[in-house]
Amino acid sequence: MQGPAAPMANSDHLVGALVLIVAVIAMAEVARPVRFINVLFGLWLALAPWLLEGGSQSSKWAGLVVGLTLIVLSLPGSTQ
Repeated sequence: MQGPAAPMANSDHLVGALVLIVAVIAMAEVARPVRFINVLFGLWLALAPWLLEGGSQSSKWAGLVVGLTLIVLSLPGSTQ
């Protein structure tokens, strides 16, 4: 089995790192609104496998699930 091709794999690596950076920054009380940037990243994770080359059918559905989960968890009150 092969993994995703270059455009899709590069997108996943880049956005994954950015999601972690934003999540760590948003842990500070004064920077809490920064977490809404992860909503945009979640939207990209959900749509990228459908828009970029190199995504398999399973990566398309996995990206959709992960992206929507990230969006839900980035909204206020979703983790309480």
